[in-house]
Amino acid sequence: MNRIAAVAGHQHQTIDKQIEELRERLSSVPALQMLANLSFQHLAGDPDSYREYETEPAVFVEYPTWLYLTMGGPRVPEGDFIDGRVSTPIHQLAESVIYGTMWEILSEEGIEGNGPSALAHLRMQTRLKEVVQRGAGYRVHVVAQLRELFGSLDRPIREVLGFGVEEAIRMVEGTGAVVQQALRGRQAAFADEGRRLRSALDGKDDVALAPGEERLLLALAQLPSRDRLERLQAVVGAAFFTHLHEAYLVTPDALAEATGTDEPTARAFLDAFSLEFGSLSAAGTLRPAANAAQLRAPLIRVGDGRYFAHLLAHMWWALRPRFEFALGTNPALKHRYERVRSRYLEQSATRAIARCSAHSRSGSALKYTFDDDGQGDREYELDGLVLIDSAVFLIEAKSGAMSAAARRGAPSLVEDLRTLVGEAHAQAARAGRYIRSTREAKFRTHGTELVVRAADLIDVFLVTASVEPLDAFVTRLADAAELGVVPTNDRPWPVFDLDLRVITEVVEGAGQLVHYLRRRQAVERAEMTANDELDWFGAYLADGLRTPGHRQMLLTHTTDLDSYFMGLAGERSPVARPKAMVPEPLRELVGRLESSGVPGFVEAVTALLDLGTKQQQAFSVAVSRARHRGSGDATAASRTCAITYRVAHAGPVKHLFDTATVGRSGNRVIAIAEALAPPAVALLIG
Repeated sequence: MNRIAAVAGHQHQTIDKQIEELRERLSSVPALQMLANLSFQHLAGDPDSYREYETEPAVFVEYPTWLYLTMGGPRVPEGDFIDGRVSTPIHQLAESVIYGTMWEILSEEGIEGNGPSALAHLRMQTRLKEVVQRGAGYRVHVVAQLRELFGSLDRPIREVLGFGVEEAIRMVEGTGAVVQQALRGRQAAFADEGRRLRSALDGKDDVALAPGEERLLLALAQLPSRDRLERLQAVVGAAFFTHLHEAYLVTPDALAEATGTDEPTARAFLDAFSLEFGSLSAAGTLRPAANAAQLRAPLIRVGDGRYFAHLLAHMWWALRPRFEFALGTNPALKHRYERVRSRYLEQSATRAIARCSAHSRSGSALKYTFDDDGQGDREYELDGLVLIDSAVFLIEAKSGAMSAAARRGAPSLVEDLRTLVGEAHAQAARAGRYIRSTREAKFRTHGTELVVRAADLIDVFLVTASVEPLDAFVTRLADAAELGVVPTNDRPWPVFDLDLRVITEVVEGAGQLVHYLRRRQAVERAEMTANDELDWFGAYLADGLRTPGHRQMLLTHTTDLDSYFMGLAGERSPVARPKAMVPEPLRELVGRLESSGVPGFVEAVTALLDLGTKQQQAFSVAVSRARHRGSGDATAASRTCAITYRVAHAGPVKHLFDTATVGRSGNRVIAIAEALAPPAVALLIG
């Protein structure tokens, strides 16, 4: 925030003047060289050392690219060196425009002063994300989603675009491989060139010199010895950056060879994902923001059968909007795709939650009969249901999207939220009322029946799944409640499809998922907020969301998740799957409880996870000692004991903690001992 305030222009007119100056300066330098230098500076870091909080957003490359695309074409031929005295003011102007726009959004929405209203806060969130945030979801999940969404539509996509889904995935990978190989080659040549000239500068006779280099070396030899190497590095570096743009140029032939496809297919792909200089209108505002045409087509077609690929990561997130745009040109195909997308989302969300436990029972596209309004029984639908022990997840999936106007902060965002979140919540909440209204709630799906008994339940989670990220709108549900989108006392869990995949692939069982959601809801009631759902989840893994109340805004907590899922996609070296900070003996016990599936195991797991850090450590030590001795207790817990343990068939009761440590477990008694093979730890929560 301080950096934004320091760099930002404070007047609307000032930013407009800066944009005019930035466009003029950009037009005076070779476009591809400038964009290549920006891409190399901002986007070409070592993926093994990637940290989101240390990385400048891609808008610092994307925005100058967009401005170039609104111009009639490069005025300056490629190949002229861009001096630092020219490039530095361009960098500074772009930074000032971007941060100035962000500061303007913060100021307009009342962040300065008495604080924003709920609507102003939502507008601020979505407008800021439109400026800086791109590419929701990890690549491994993006690819899986593409295959599930478009696999059945491969033939019409191929007819419209000239290539299919699998070919597109392969050619995105191939484009990256062609560019990365060229970059590595240029970096190696740069290093070799530096060593060769340094050898010549040191007086070695066997160094072959190109025309002009002898004069360069004579000039360097006149410098003080301490300055020679620095100046030599500057000269070699200037040559490297002058020709760097050539590494980002891809041809259909090179792409076809890299992917094993034919040249016409490769050309069709490159054409589908590229724009030309001057192809975007300069009418209207030129402030930094997400431009739909650019996001669908991040390549630049530069002529002579060459395509400039400096926004490589953008290509992964361009695939779905490009496919949707192509299908949308045919009303019948558009309607067919909308049905596929709706069915995909309800099944994806249901499967993701169900896989948290081998003991889950689940179904999608369910129907049930209920008198909800006193007017007689009616048949209702529920998109998905997952029952795991004492927890039930009622899922409503909305596969629509926020309108472009809403994402720009228009007042229509409230109506869009009512459609995507409010209506989904109302439908899930109705199923919840049905469950509470009868001893056995019966849901029908595909010829089978799922029976839910209210007496067996402790947790009922209302899940509203979306195929688009809604983080800007729903990470602080108090705003949505204030605007009447959801009730104030019965809030759903709105979750993006790909975030749900992350969470359910990382949690170590249903008990941990339930525990996370309880903590997630508790801290939100304490008026805390986060940038997105994965920051909530990352904080849970780090400290169980035992966050002090004074921390109103949760900062980035996705580093471990980023490293793990980037490793799965082959973007960086593999790392271990992130885990919650739980002592190993306790983790082993939780795993045994999850595997057992005995009634009450979810509540037992959450009781263990609810213990404080010191209590978890003490409990783990006691468990380890008891198992080592092979003795324990076979009697019931006393009334004052919250959690006891025993190794099966032995010894006296060991009281670990009093009832104050249990939290929400109350007086519920859960006896696990007999279900676990000895030696086993028994939990009795009294």
